[in-house]
Amino acid sequence: MTFQLIGAKLISAEDYNLINDNWCVLRGNKVTNNNYLGEGYLGGLNAFKQDTLLQNYYNLPPHSQVTIQIKAIFSCIQSFHAYLDDAIQTIDNSSFSTSQPSYLVVASYFHSSKSAFFSLNVTEDTRCPNNDIWWGVFAIEIQVQDCQENNDYCQPGSNILWKILNSNLNFKPMDWNYQGGPGSINSYTFTFSDFQIESLHYSNIKLQKYFQIPYPTKVKFKFKLLFYNIPSSIKIHINDLIVGPIIKCFQYNFGCNNGGSQMIYNLEIDIHQHKSDILSFVILLQENSGSNQVSIFDFVVYYQEQYIVQLPSLGCLNWIGSQCVSCEQDWQYDGLNQCSPICGNGIIQGYEECDDGNGTSNDSCYNCKFQCSLGCLKCKFGECLQWSDSYNLDQYNTISKIQDCSHAQGYYFDYLLNECLSICGDGIITLKEECDDGNTLLNDGCYNCQLICSDNCLDCQFGKCYQCNQGYKIKQFKCISDCGDQITNIDETCDDGNNIRFDGCHQCQSSCQLQCMDCQNFYCIKCLQGWNLINGKCEEQCGDGQVALMSNEQCDDPTNTKCIDCLFQQCQDNCLVCNQHQCVTCFFPYQLINGVCQPICGDSIVTIEFEQCDDGNDIPFDGCHQCQYSCQYGCQQCEQDNICTQCEQNLFYMDIQTGKCKEIVKLTDNEMFSLNETNNQTIQCNPNYLLIENTCVNQCGNGMLSSPYEECDDGNNYGGDGCSSLCNLENFFQCQNGENLLSICSFIQPPDFNLNSLSDKKNQIQIVEFTFTQQVKLNSPSNLEDIAILRITPQVQHDLSIIPKENLTTYLNNPAYQIIIQFYNSIENPKLEIEISKFVITNQFDLELLNFNKIINLGTPFVMSKSTKQQVTSVVKFNDAMIYSMVSIAGLAMVTGNVLMLLNLLELLQSLSYIRYMQYQFPPNLREFLETYTKVSMQPILDYFQVDKLIAQLNGGFLPYKRKDSSKQSSNFELNQIYIMNAKSCYFSLLASSITYVIYSILASEYVNVKLFKIYSKQMEKMNYLKYIKIFQSKIQQQCQKMKNNYFSQGIFQLYFTILHQLAFSAFLQFPDYTFETLFESLNSLNAMLGLLLIIFVSFKVLSITSSPIRNMSRWKYFYLGSRCQYWSLHYKSLQILKVKFYIFVIVICMNYPEIQSILLSMQSLCYLIYLFKFRPITSNFDLVKLMIRESFLMAIFCSFLLYSLDSTNDQQLLYGWMHIILFSIILSTSLVADMIEYCYKLYQKYLKKKMKELEKENNKYYDNPLQRFILIEQQNIVI
Repeated sequence: MTFQLIGAKLISAEDYNLINDNWCVLRGNKVTNNNYLGEGYLGGLNAFKQDTLLQNYYNLPPHSQVTIQIKAIFSCIQSFHAYLDDAIQTIDNSSFSTSQPSYLVVASYFHSSKSAFFSLNVTEDTRCPNNDIWWGVFAIEIQVQDCQENNDYCQPGSNILWKILNSNLNFKPMDWNYQGGPGSINSYTFTFSDFQIESLHYSNIKLQKYFQIPYPTKVKFKFKLLFYNIPSSIKIHINDLIVGPIIKCFQYNFGCNNGGSQMIYNLEIDIHQHKSDILSFVILLQENSGSNQVSIFDFVVYYQEQYIVQLPSLGCLNWIGSQCVSCEQDWQYDGLNQCSPICGNGIIQGYEECDDGNGTSNDSCYNCKFQCSLGCLKCKFGECLQWSDSYNLDQYNTISKIQDCSHAQGYYFDYLLNECLSICGDGIITLKEECDDGNTLLNDGCYNCQLICSDNCLDCQFGKCYQCNQGYKIKQFKCISDCGDQITNIDETCDDGNNIRFDGCHQCQSSCQLQCMDCQNFYCIKCLQGWNLINGKCEEQCGDGQVALMSNEQCDDPTNTKCIDCLFQQCQDNCLVCNQHQCVTCFFPYQLINGVCQPICGDSIVTIEFEQCDDGNDIPFDGCHQCQYSCQYGCQQCEQDNICTQCEQNLFYMDIQTGKCKEIVKLTDNEMFSLNETNNQTIQCNPNYLLIENTCVNQCGNGMLSSPYEECDDGNNYGGDGCSSLCNLENFFQCQNGENLLSICSFIQPPDFNLNSLSDKKNQIQIVEFTFTQQVKLNSPSNLEDIAILRITPQVQHDLSIIPKENLTTYLNNPAYQIIIQFYNSIENPKLEIEISKFVITNQFDLELLNFNKIINLGTPFVMSKSTKQQVTSVVKFNDAMIYSMVSIAGLAMVTGNVLMLLNLLELLQSLSYIRYMQYQFPPNLREFLETYTKVSMQPILDYFQVDKLIAQLNGGFLPYKRKDSSKQSSNFELNQIYIMNAKSCYFSLLASSITYVIYSILASEYVNVKLFKIYSKQMEKMNYLKYIKIFQSKIQQQCQKMKNNYFSQGIFQLYFTILHQLAFSAFLQFPDYTFETLFESLNSLNAMLGLLLIIFVSFKVLSITSSPIRNMSRWKYFYLGSRCQYWSLHYKSLQILKVKFYIFVIVICMNYPEIQSILLSMQSLCYLIYLFKFRPITSNFDLVKLMIRESFLMAIFCSFLLYSLDSTNDQQLLYGWMHIILFSIILSTSLVADMIEYCYKLYQKYLKKKMKELEKENNKYYDNPLQRFILIEQQNIVI
């Protein structure tokens, strides 16, 4: 039919009759009676239409390339398509000849699979009517080309040799391990032209197979997956590599009918690095509904031949090259580079069948091989199963048995059984013992002298496991946890199916995120700067006003128009699509090179903005060189078509006849010449020299710039003014030049970089801000890590990471980075040194950095030792236990009517929780301890109701934060939050209290009484209804009525006191930062001002309540409840409210002056303590003692905080921290003990009261008895 390719092998040559017999015609008719110019073809008018499909399958020999040649005839066809598997070749009708309707179509494919699925179809020409669209096929030829010699697989343009490691062309389910179901072998058979393949019926299935791979090598898997229907999900796991989901496939109809087609996935997977010589190949298939059928064929594993490391032989300890030089213990070197086990040491190793520790023959083991006594006809594992007649067991007498048994080590003679038995537990392995480790321990590999496997083994044979339970895998015949199978077993705390660090689960052990600074029991309690701690996890929140370190956030400033979704949105020039400030796709004809859109010189495409021409070569002086016009040598101005318009001055002149530049003869500097000697020559001085009185004079310094020879000319020959004596531009100067004009030079400040520490000098994690003094750019694309060297001196164990806030690019910008250093060991005065490469960073005037090296002192990081961290963790847990115990006791006391205990506890915990906002540099042990006081909060309830999400929606989709300079923001997120965010728990408490009051009012209303009366009237005869109504009225309705009556006289003030700390903190923190730019900001500012006004109003009002001469105790019940009747005692609740406000006021207003905070707060505690001692304002002696102890220790704590202002060592700081932890613990422990005593005392009083009532009731029964009254009356009558 046509030509044959060089080196190709003809596989098939079919005319239209063979095509009719062998190929499937779908959506068409097999018509063979058509011909063109006497040559018949298959198809034709009304037979092959635009939707007709031709398909066939071939089983090809080894090959690397396939070529199919089709002679066809077309009518009104736009294009012809030839498919091989999932590859397609399309031939447009522009390639067809217009003179004749028959064409030769040639398509070549890179292909190596044994099976080849061909499909042919066309695309109609829409301009033609349907009746004119048809096509047909005269003949088809298929040729293949093989790889070079000794190569089983090859790629175009590559000389890499591949070899077949494993080949399995037909699917055999028994060769695979499969789990899931329902599954059944041979549920369906797919029939090819020359063979059949089996399939598995499944809904969800896991197919697994292991391959022994030479190590280290590159491996390639090539195979096809065949499905009856399109599967819902396909995933492939090869050890740690996960491939999927897999979507691309092609269809093939096996039945050669117009019914449904089957789906075939042609897959090729390369493994470039594998850490094991065993590869686990797993195919995971899942169907969302129904079931499917799957088969695997053409499965071939290739590997690249590399230097294969020889695996060590058994017992070898050390290798030099391929030579074993020493052996392990209990092995001996045989001098032939091999190690063999020592026979007779009682240890079975290597290829030993047994080892009884002796050299005695006929004792079941000899020379470490099983052996039976003489006369044994059938011996198995050292035990005689059949004896000869002359050695029948019955002929042995007892004496000989005893003698034989006594000589055999590890045996004893059982006289009752008349047998020689093994001694289990003596450490000697005998005939019937598989092992003997000399103990009776379980799970040590040997129990009752039998080899055992772990509990997770399903199939154990001689101590080797061949099948494990689900969740475990076999390694060296032992069951180990299959980490990564998403099944958590007893050896794992988690299993998320990946090996990603810091995602909460790594290597099947729970772990905290990378952003967690303090992790305890897999629960994070402190996050890195910019991250929010939510439910024990660190989460970044775009819009919080802080750039989360070690995150994808590049910015976080709602006012910055270039910051969108916390990413800088700015593309470079000529970039079509960019992502995260990096270009992805360029405009045509630019190409992306190292992240920058650049024109490509030499691609024969002229980029007008950058190129004058592009002739596709690099030949100079041919009219175009380096994409600029370049005429012959000496030409200064060249135009299109290699036309020179001006030669280089003083060096060349234009020859008018030839149009080319010719060289001028020169004189040296200041050289004299004779006119007589130059009659026949053109004489010229050196560049920028003039011939004056027969002397060449330099023109530098004449104030007239000659740009070809001078960079500047300021009219003098002095340096230091921007233009040197040689008319060269000096560093840090920029000159305004004009041809033949005086140069005016100005000094330009060069760029520099700054290092600024953002963290305290004693923090374990140091954050350094790296910025530039002006806009700079990179001369070529690169990363900061590539152009800068960062080192910590002196050397210490640390982690260093660079977080870009704005990256360096090839365009002018203001780059900024945060350098985070975490120290793991204490060190004195570490320094961070940064050295930047030269000629890399410039400003807009192309000036380089003023300094290329800078050093910043990182202070003295305070790093706790491991033992100290464990101690702190234990103390924190103990403190948590005390807090929860106190809350429990206070809750029980509130149920019994003692609300004051709960209020005092809440006031104590809230007061202690705000100490962490004092700006002392607390040691790390105290900082962690103070965080425990924040655990009793409403945050879990607010998170449940998604209050933060609601506030974010009101603010346009992101959480609002105070507008501050990011460098001045505190690491305490509450200090950066707006009023509504800080006071949200106050509003929630107020809402909950209001709802409670409404419920009390409804239950105690007349409406409910009327309903109860109606029920009573209808159900008078049913005692159960009456009983329930009585209980509701006496227990519930009366209590609701009581709570309703006391709500405005007592409950509302209890609520106010409960939320007072947070309300005052939020209002004082917002003052006076009120903004009204948006509706949300206006709402926040108005609420903050109302909150502040409420605090001020109540402060004046509470004093007037208790100072009034007429005491309205029913209206102001809260202020008199639990207080004594003296004048100053009645002011207790008022002074308590004012004390809280003053405490929060000092914490917030004096935030940056911790020494003033200590003095004022200690004075407050002293005054309050004097007030408690002198007036004893409350009736409860227990609460009074607790308050006195608390204020005494708080006064000592606040005073001793001044120690942190002194210069002290880390050990001294830790000592101070432990001292304060002890003082805080004493406060809580004494409160806990007092609460327990008070509660027990109240219970005892209640018990006595109950006994008195019972005694009184008995007395009443005695006197109310009619018989007793009769006796008393008789006694009175007798007396009378």
